Amino acid sequence: MEDRTLKYEVLTYNDGNCSRGIENVVEEVNTKVIVNGKKTFNLTSSPFNIEELVIGNMWMRNLLDKKEDIKTIKYTKGLIEVELNILLREEERKYRVVKSDLTLAKKQVPILMKELQDRANLFSRTGGVHNAAISDGQRLLVFMEDIGRHNTVDKLMGYCILNDISLEDKIMVFSGRIPFEIINKLSKMNVPIFISKSAPTSLGVEMARKYNITLCGFTRGERYHIYSDDGRIL
Repeated sequence: MEDRTLKYEVLTYNDGNCSRGIENVVEEVNTKVIVNGKKTFNLTSSPFNIEELVIGNMWMRNLLDKKEDIKTIKYTKGLIEVELNILLREEERKYRVVKSDLTLAKKQVPILMKELQDRANLFSRTGGVHNAAISDGQRLLVFMEDIGRHNTVDKLMGYCILNDISLEDKIMVFSGRIPFEIINKLSKMNVPIFISKSAPTSLGVEMARKYNITLCGFTRGERYHIYSDDGRIL
């Protein structure tokens, strides 16, 4: 497996004693994105799955809808240039109420979380990344990691766009805290069930209830809370 860390010499203090050693540190990069030679923005992220990140982020910004909208995409270190087959749009992608008949057996919630944690090798080495995955309820189909929790969601969306994966019958499994911005992304993506290891914020819960998203939080071991739309968990 590719080593996705940089190594730094550190001085470690531990209970009155000091020692020198080498620590793995997760890499962070800044990428400039230019769309149709005009619109420009910057993304700070981990240095892998950059193309998926950019496409997912552009989808969130309502700059594209599907992979056929992309004419060319050129990546060089620190820069991505995207040419679209459509005109640039200024309006934001709208949030929406999620409509889905998807259900999940209650025993599957901790199983999916354990699978996510088992794949989180970069986190176990550095403690510096978030993890997220798309699941069909039985297994994880797509796994992404990044220094930013928002980036993991955008990377998943970008992958799904490039591979024609529909999300209204899928589950997202997530390692991080659940603020309203994450729930807003899920509403745009039409994801009906969201499972996280961490806690939601009050606005995260309110938005999940508003957009009809089943929100499972504090998923640790066999215990978790369902904060909204518990009818999908059987």
